Amino acid sequence: MFENFDIEVCEVFKEAERQRYLLQHEYVGTEHLLLAILKKETPLTKSLKKFKLTYNTFYGEVKSTLSQVNGEVKDNIYTPLLKRVIAKAIESTNKVSEKDLIFYMLDEGEGVAIRMLMGMNIDVDALYNYLKNEINQETNLQLLKIGKLLNTYIDLDDKIIGRDEEIDLIIETLLRKKKNNPLLIGDAGVGKSAIVEELARRIVSNNVPDKLLNNKIIMLEMGSLISGTRYRGEFEEKLTNIINEAVNNPDIILFIDEIHTMVNAGAAEGAISASDILKPYLARGDIKCIGATTKMEYEKYILADKALARRFEPIVVNEPDEEKTFDILCTIKEEYANFHKVSIEDETLKVLVHLAGTYFPNRRNPDKSIELLDSVMSFVKLKTCNDLIKNKELELKKTSLSKICEIEKGNYKAALEKNILENKLRKEINHLKNNYKYVVSKDDIIDVLEHKNNIIISSKKINVVTQNMKKNYENKIIKQLTNVLKQSFRVTTIMLNGEYGNFINDLSKAINYDVIKVNDESNIDKMFNKVKYHPSSIIVVPDNKSIVLTNLLKKITKDNLVEYKDEYISFSSSIIILVNKNTSLGFNNHEISPIPIDEIISFEKKVAN
Repeated sequence: MFENFDIEVCEVFKEAERQRYLLQHEYVGTEHLLLAILKKETPLTKSLKKFKLTYNTFYGEVKSTLSQVNGEVKDNIYTPLLKRVIAKAIESTNKVSEKDLIFYMLDEGEGVAIRMLMGMNIDVDALYNYLKNEINQETNLQLLKIGKLLNTYIDLDDKIIGRDEEIDLIIETLLRKKKNNPLLIGDAGVGKSAIVEELARRIVSNNVPDKLLNNKIIMLEMGSLISGTRYRGEFEEKLTNIINEAVNNPDIILFIDEIHTMVNAGAAEGAISASDILKPYLARGDIKCIGATTKMEYEKYILADKALARRFEPIVVNEPDEEKTFDILCTIKEEYANFHKVSIEDETLKVLVHLAGTYFPNRRNPDKSIELLDSVMSFVKLKTCNDLIKNKELELKKTSLSKICEIEKGNYKAALEKNILENKLRKEINHLKNNYKYVVSKDDIIDVLEHKNNIIISSKKINVVTQNMKKNYENKIIKQLTNVLKQSFRVTTIMLNGEYGNFINDLSKAINYDVIKVNDESNIDKMFNKVKYHPSSIIVVPDNKSIVLTNLLKKITKDNLVEYKDEYISFSSSIIILVNKNTSLGFNNHEISPIPIDEIISFEKKVAN
C-alpha cells in the first residue's frame, strides 16, 4: 500500500490528521483531507482557486458547520468514506496524487466535504469534470510514466534570482517558428536545471506569453528511456512513441538534462541513436525541446555532430559572482533555517559565500555555497542544539530523582520547588526541540570547512599542530611552520635544507595530510590522481631535474587550480616540500629554486626522532 504514495501524499495524510486535531473533531474525514490538500500552495490549489475553492474559505465552512468534541481528542481514526476514497485511488494508479484523492472523493458523490462544497455554492460537477479531464490526459500519456512533469513538482514559493536574462532567452527561443530548441550550456552547479524549473513556475503562475500558457515541461532521462529495452528495436519504438505523443500535444516541452548522453544512447549494432531519431522532429519544429549540458561535453559530443548542433540555440549560463550568489542564498536561507532550526545573519552569509569561493575553487556557485550552508546548519544543529538538549535532559533527570528523595524525606516544600523546576526544564527542552534557533557564526563555518576538507584555517587548529611538532623541533622551525600553515587559502611551498630527518613524516601525522613523492614527470599522473581525491596533501619533490615538472610546479604555485584531463584540480590546500640536502645555507629563494618558496627551513644537524 505505502509504495503507492510519494512523500508529498504522505505529508497530506499527516496534515489531514493535524487539521482534525486542531478542529477538535472525532474522526479524520474527507473534509480534513481536502483541507490538507488546500493548505499548501501548489499548481493544483492554484487551479482550484478558479472554482473559488481555497483553504481559508473551506476552513471557515468546516469550522462553522461541524461541532467540536467535548473532552480529549482520541487517536486518528479514518472514516469509512475516506478509506474508500483512498482504496479507489490506489486501484486506479500506481502512484496516487493529490489530484487523484480529490477526484475520487467527488466520485463518491456523498460525504461531508461534498455537502460543504455545495453549501459554498461551488459547482461540484464542473470541478469533477475538470479533474477527470486532467487525470485522463495525464494517464494516457506514456511520457508521464517515463518523465517528470515539472509543473506539478516545483514549489511555487521558491524563486530564482539573477537569471532573468537566461529565462527571457529561453522563452524567446521557444516562441520561434524554427530552431526553437534552447540548449543551456554551463558548468556543473551553476543552476541550469533551476532555470528550467523557474520557467515551469512562471508557466504555472501565468507569467509567460500567451503561446506558452498551459504548456507542460516534462523532464526526460536517458536512463528511463533505455531501461526495459533489451531487444533490438525496442528502444527506437519506445522513443518514437514518446516523440509522437509530444508531436500530438503541442503544449508539451521536453527537458533533457545531460543531453549529451543521448548522442549515442540506444546505438548498437544495427540500431540508431536517440539523437538520430530526434533530429528530423527538431529540424521541422514538430517538438519543443530544452537541453542542458556542460561546455566540455557540448564541445565533445554535440558540436561533433554538426547536424544535431544546428537544431539547438545555445544559451550560455555563467557562474554567478559572489554578490549574486549572496542574493540567491538570502532567498533560500529561511527554508534551510526552518528545516534545521538554525538561523544565519546576512553578514555571516557573506562570509560563507566568500569562504566557499576560496576553499572550493574547482566547483561552481551557487551549488557550492548552498551545499556549504546546508552542511554548516546541519553541523550546528547536531553539535550545539543537541548538546544543549542532552544537558537539559540530564538536569531534568537529576531534578526528578531529587524530587523523589525530598518526598521520601517528607520535605514537601522542597519537593514542590523541584517539581516547578522539573516543569520548567520540560518546557525548555520542548522549546529547544521545536522552536529554538541557534545562530551560525563565522567560527562554525571554519569548523565545518576544516572538518569537511581536512584543511587548517583556525588559529586553534594551527596551535594543536605546532604543539605536537614542538616535541621534536626547535622554536625557530615551529615559527616558520606556523607562517606556512597560516596561508591555508593557497598552495604553499617549503624548502628543506640539510638533514631534516623525520620532519616530513612528523608533519604528515600532525596535520593528517597524505604524502606524495614526485621525482620527475613520470609521477605527474600519480600526483594529480592523488590530489584530485585528497586535496590536502604534502607533495614532496626530493630530487627534481625535470624541466617539465619544474614548469608544472611553477604553474601550480601561481594558479592553485590546474587543468588536467579535461577537469580542474585544486592544490589550494596542498603543501609542496622541496628537498635540498646539498645546498649551502644562506642562499636566497631564487638562487636555490626557480619555484617560488614561502619558507626555507634549515636543519644544521639531524634532529632527534
